[in-house]
Amino acid sequence: ENVYFDTSLTPFMEREACIQLFRRHPIGRFLFGSDLPWQDNALTRQFIEELPLTKGEKAAIFYDNAASLLRL
Repeated sequence: ENVYFDTSLTPFMEREACIQLFRRHPIGRFLFGSDLPWQDNALTRQFIEELPLTKGEKAAIFYDNAASLLRL
């Protein structure tokens, strides 16, 4: 239960499996990440932007969760 996920491999997942992952765990446990320099982080961002997540959920993934975790 006390685990965080990063999004670095989400573009390589089946879309529905990725959506289920986001729905099975608290959105506050996901952090934006990429495998840069091996993978362009724009690819990961675009993949997440195209998922059926709310604007708030995307904001949490892209910034808010990391800011909270790091107490920024």
